[in-house]
Amino acid sequence: GPLLLSATMLFWAGSVVVGRAAAGLIPPVLFTLLRWGIGLMIVVPFARKYWRADAAALWERRGVVVVLSLLSTVVYNILVYRGLHDTTAVNGALMQSVTPLAVLVVGLCLGQLPTGWQVAGIVLSLAAAQGSWAALAGLRLNPGDGLILLAVIAYAVYAVVLRQRPVVNPFSLLVAMFAIGIAVLIPLALAEYASG
Repeated sequence: GPLLLSATMLFWAGSVVVGRAAAGLIPPVLFTLLRWGIGLMIVVPFARKYWRADAAALWERRGVVVVLSLLSTVVYNILVYRGLHDTTAVNGALMQSVTPLAVLVVGLCLGQLPTGWQVAGIVLSLAAAQGSWAALAGLRLNPGDGLILLAVIAYAVYAVVLRQRPVVNPFSLLVAMFAIGIAVLIPLALAEYASG
């Protein structure tokens, strides 16, 4: 319950801090590739017993799975980690605090009305982030902040499309998304390396 929610927020914030710390050492695409490669190794053992049963449903909804993978494991992460090369971890985290609002706006633009629970969650999130809003108002913008805002929009689209995911075990979906993302990230990382 609350402990897992707290851990989620700690990992989310930790990703921004680690991404910023690695900005001068590891290029953003390679960093993204390494992150999801490690993630895939962690998730595969949990997905093994579900994979065969879920393969047909994943294949049937492969277009949605590909879109989810590209938005989350590729676009979102590359934009965040590239943005962190040119901004602070604090700016990066503050920019991401608008994610619930972005999900609402993208959903409305795509004709999806939020449920009462979703509106309540967004209101609670925005109220809890009140300090973040004050900090955002006084924020000194950096060149990477725009990329992080684009990442927030990509994540919002992902969150809306996620409602169309195949009905499978979450570990199976993660393995499929991570594997697709890695397949796309490998040539991008090689191109990043070749370009210096």
